[in-house]
Amino acid sequence: MEQSINRDLHDLLDLMDQSNFSSIKNIVSRVIEVINDPKSTIRDLKQIIEVDPPLSAKILKMANSAYYCRGRVHTSIESSIIWIGFDIVKEIALSQKVCEIFNKKELIEGYSRKKLWKHSVAAATLMKKVFRKEFGESGETAYVCGLLHDIGIIAEDQFVQEAFRKILKKTLTGKHGMVDIEEKVLGFNHAELGYQIAHKWGLPNEISESIRHHHGPFDEFQLNGDDKERMTMTLYLSDYLCHQHQYGYGVNHPLEKKKYDSCLRTLKIKPHSIEMIMEELSEELKKMEETGIL
Repeated sequence: MEQSINRDLHDLLDLMDQSNFSSIKNIVSRVIEVINDPKSTIRDLKQIIEVDPPLSAKILKMANSAYYCRGRVHTSIESSIIWIGFDIVKEIALSQKVCEIFNKKELIEGYSRKKLWKHSVAAATLMKKVFRKEFGESGETAYVCGLLHDIGIIAEDQFVQEAFRKILKKTLTGKHGMVDIEEKVLGFNHAELGYQIAHKWGLPNEISESIRHHHGPFDEFQLNGDDKERMTMTLYLSDYLCHQHQYGYGVNHPLEKKKYDSCLRTLKIKPHSIEMIMEELSEELKKMEETGIL
């Protein structure tokens, strides 16, 4: 059975390499390198953006929007990055490229890529906020992790559509969650597929392993508080909270309160802190919609 699963996954990954996933992967990987390199500069980011016309147009449009420009006109990528802010532009660049994978409006059994995209951005933004407010860190890697955590669903949607429709239809009964149904239909689930994609793309182990375990963070853990565990538990919290607050993607997603509470305790995060962060998230998502990010 294991050989069959590995072969199916291998075939699916090969299909992705021959699709638009491959070209998007190159830009995404380079942006993530900039995010992970503390010595990276505006010039490094500019070189990535300027060779991608849609991304260049997005950054220029953002810099000249009513929200940012304040009467000033920006005609270069470099001045736009300086004006908007290096950290924000890194997120915009990453989000714009990942968004291209989600860019389809078809509604299937209540699911849509647009909803999944909003869910991914919400989870990414929430993870970043938790890392900044609770752990005193920048949260840039956490943002990447949140943005890509459900990339396995997109791969299923695009490359095994018949099976994917069958999975979605079965989730409508409410008897089983998506992960259990995926394993019965495909022999693997979107979290494992997402891990394989992230690993193939050469993303940091902290990100790929967190994607792999984001539906069951305690299944593999020794609870020694290492970076991988913290990232994965924060991803579980963010995914849980986004579904709970209706930032989901139209698919049955069982909320396991015991796991959620265990994550909170292990990470030493108070419930009232989460409530405050969720209020901030709601406001930030509204701002993203106003500025065209969502």
